[in-house]
Amino acid sequence: MSAFLGPIHYWMYKKINYHEALVDRIIDYAKGQDVDMNEMIGNANNRFGSPVIGELSDVITHTNIHGWLQERVTSVESRIAYIVTCLIDNDWLSLEDLEKVFEKFGTDTAKDYFGSGINAEGLFKAINNVLLEGMPCDSINKPVHNDGKSFGWIRTRCIHQEYWSAVDGDIENFYRLRNSFIKGFVSSFGNTFEFKVLDEGTNLITEVA
Repeated sequence: MSAFLGPIHYWMYKKINYHEALVDRIIDYAKGQDVDMNEMIGNANNRFGSPVIGELSDVITHTNIHGWLQERVTSVESRIAYIVTCLIDNDWLSLEDLEKVFEKFGTDTAKDYFGSGINAEGLFKAINNVLLEGMPCDSINKPVHNDGKSFGWIRTRCIHQEYWSAVDGDIENFYRLRNSFIKGFVSSFGNTFEFKVLDEGTNLITEVA
């Protein structure tokens, strides 16, 4: 990445902030189910760093732009892994409860991308504006299919395992929750598109209308 702030840095910061909003959504839902979140939030922030709030140009370390963004990715992904794992392991919330939270967050987030003329590839790009898959140079999501009506991609490798392993969490929970988010995002466009994960590991968005 450049030594100067550019569009790619603001793009990454926006993706990070989406995930900070997701942390807040999980916390609010758990509180609504009478879960005392104070100690859990404190532990998460102490272990992995508190959220950073403000304009990117005001809060970033300008002498280490790439490193600062990576630290923020690690912080928010680790806090999500920690909070989700604590909620499930203590039977405060079920994975199914959290899938609903993630799906609703996807539905709400998709509203930022409503517009006419979007196709399957455009919908994938919109989702990729939200999901964290490391830094842009990591090139995690590899397109493997695009015929105009459907768009497919595979994950070249998993870069989230370390966050979940650090809290004794189950990486499969991460992928179930992520798929719930994508399902909610895609469903916001009505009956126009469908999201599936195929047996060979290909993620597929298909235009059905």
